[in-house]
Amino acid sequence: MTLANVPAPAEGEAAAVRRDVRVTSPQGLHARPAARVVETARRFRARISLLHGATRASAKDLLDVLYLAAPHGTALVVEALGDDAEHAADALVALFSSLAEER
Repeated sequence: MTLANVPAPAEGEAAAVRRDVRVTSPQGLHARPAARVVETARRFRARISLLHGATRASAKDLLDVLYLAAPHGTALVVEALGDDAEHAADALVALFSSLAEER
C-alpha cells in the first residue's frame, strides 16, 4: 500500500539510500514524534519515504506517518532519493535514535 501517492523508485532512477530504524519512543510513533519526523524530513529536497512491511508512507506528510500506527519497537526503513538523500537519511536515523526520550 502506498500513501499520499508516494511512488516507489522508478527503474533507472538513482539508487535509493536506505537505512533501518526502530521506533524507540515508549508510546510509539504518536503525534509529537511523528511531527518531529515530518519537520526533519521537510528540511531536505530528497523524496523520503518510511516503509513498514508493504506500506510506503511519505515522511513529509504527518497523516502518512501517523497512519503507519507504529508502536514502540517497530522496525521501519527510511528510503531517500535525491541529491541530499544521504544527509536526509542520516538525519532521520539520528532523530529516531533520540526519540527514546520523547513522551
